[in-house]
Amino acid sequence: MSAGRRINTFSQSWGTPKKYVDAVKAVFDGSIDLDPCSNEFSIVHAEHEFMLPKNDGLREEWNYKTIYVNPPLRE
Repeated sequence: MSAGRRINTFSQSWGTPKKYVDAVKAVFDGSIDLDPCSNEFSIVHAEHEFMLPKNDGLREEWNYKTIYVNPPLRE
């Protein structure tokens, strides 16, 4: 399964394309407070990031005004 990617690799560190990050930041007045599922390759650059796999963002508090989670792609 490709998870919507054009090239299938063994990596499970998939990032949000820049055009989507820019669109989300535009809606959120220029910044994102929390990315609860971030990783070392992320270009989201939220104010607070729960880095996978060290932190499980699903177990942390999400008490932030603007939160972004990369949605799964549908084919």
